[in-house]
Amino acid sequence: MSRMDQTTLIRAWLQICDDGLCGSDVTCRPAADRPLPTRLVDLHSVNDGDVKVVKKPVDNLTSDVDYVALSHCWGDLPMEDRDKWQFKGGVEATFRLEDLPKTFRDAIELTRSIGKQYIWIDSLCINQGDEKDWIKESETMHEVFKNAYCTIAATSSKDSHQGFLQESMTIPRGLDSSVDLESAASDSPAACRLFADYFQDSVENGILNTRAWVLQERALSRRIIHFTEQQPFWECGGGMTCAALRSEGYMKNGEKSFWSDPEFPMSLADRDGTAKIKLFQLLFKKYSSSCLTKMTDRPIAVKSLASALAQTIERCKVENGIFSRPPFLQRSLLWCRDKNIVDCHDQGPSDSCCDTDYRIDFQNMNISQPQTWSWMAYHGSIDYLEVGKGVVEWNTSVKLSKTTTDSSRILLTCRVVKLELEAVEPKQEGRHGPYRLYQKLGSHKSGQEDTVRHHGHPNNDGVVGELRFDKTTKRIPEGVRCALLGRTCYKPSWSEDKKDTEDEEDSDKKYYIFLLVGETTPLERIGVGWVCQSVLNFNGENDVKEII
Repeated sequence: MSRMDQTTLIRAWLQICDDGLCGSDVTCRPAADRPLPTRLVDLHSVNDGDVKVVKKPVDNLTSDVDYVALSHCWGDLPMEDRDKWQFKGGVEATFRLEDLPKTFRDAIELTRSIGKQYIWIDSLCINQGDEKDWIKESETMHEVFKNAYCTIAATSSKDSHQGFLQESMTIPRGLDSSVDLESAASDSPAACRLFADYFQDSVENGILNTRAWVLQERALSRRIIHFTEQQPFWECGGGMTCAALRSEGYMKNGEKSFWSDPEFPMSLADRDGTAKIKLFQLLFKKYSSSCLTKMTDRPIAVKSLASALAQTIERCKVENGIFSRPPFLQRSLLWCRDKNIVDCHDQGPSDSCCDTDYRIDFQNMNISQPQTWSWMAYHGSIDYLEVGKGVVEWNTSVKLSKTTTDSSRILLTCRVVKLELEAVEPKQEGRHGPYRLYQKLGSHKSGQEDTVRHHGHPNNDGVVGELRFDKTTKRIPEGVRCALLGRTCYKPSWSEDKKDTEDEEDSDKKYYIFLLVGETTPLERIGVGWVCQSVLNFNGENDVKEII
């Protein structure tokens, strides 16, 4: 497939989609009255060897102007290299086309070939040396990609100099000699399985999609052209396809359908609460395992997407990956360190990408610093504590709020009780594994001899709790306390003005907690878990406290 054939195919994909023939339930093309980015690259004078960065109030750009967005890896490039093609402020700026890296030049060529005059490229449209401009623009990233005519993704390019357009591509007919893509398309289930594997290898596992910044770019784009080493792939509301399947229509993949959803995240509004929880957990898990050159970008690189999610899910706010309204507040607080620690080695001059034993150093950073209750305060990939089937009653004393003295500091308040660990024997599963709490024989409280047998979970092995710590620890710290997030439902209800008490009718319901240390308030989170009621001491400390 020649370079011209590639652009012809892409124009055809776009035209089919523009005409509403791609099979999407909603329009993939952005609305005419959408907001435009603060700046765009104007390609009007590209034939003279120049491109110009323009600000919309100056050039009187109207909202019906189409623009293309570029998603790419910067890579480990010397600063003097970047200096030639970075926007440094002002009303407008002009760059020589020959000074731009190949990925930018390829994106400009493709944008012009599909008949568009404007393109958005991060380093050309954001003043990277101005912290205020950088933060302001990063917070509106969801609008940039959401409102683009389409997104060009340099999926297999390791840096800005590699480019993505090839003079010719040999389009494979199959993943191996025994399977033919086009013939497999006649068998729908086989074709879907084949294409899903192919898409996973070529796109999902591409260099670009290992980057944390790219997650929100991909999730929010209405339609994307993925350029891989072998061929271009198309993704829109109608599904996914590639050059090898251009005559066979679009493939659907339900598991990853939200990536192709042009209305994401607004389309989540019609889903039930369980589906919304699973989706935000999936997104944050993927994000946490993705790589960043600067780990201090961790709260920022997904902030725009997280804010859009919060508004759609429950019309609430989100603070460093934690939603402000129940039950999403409690479910997002139940994060834990991933059992299968992912070690990703960044190619650039980076912090340790996945060192799970250390907090990220946010000193001297002009951002709201994540507190210990947020997974964004730490290196490494996360998971979420599994909540069992059945009704869970979430604690209404759990709240997020800003302090009166410092509006940038977020406080978490919740009811805290002590753990009673004398009657249990903790055993850790591996170096990063959880501590399982086993009831010691003959150590039940009065009236609780049948605790283990009658617990609502299959605890015939004597397990009355499971604790997961945020850092590797050889023993459970002394004086550990816990915040009560929720419990399996029974008659008494949580009350903000009443202390919690034991339920004598069913004394070992499951409590979802996170673990705390500290001599005085505010306390610090050190882990998460679940315990039976017999492990909680309601007779001592039982007050609402602050957690930092």
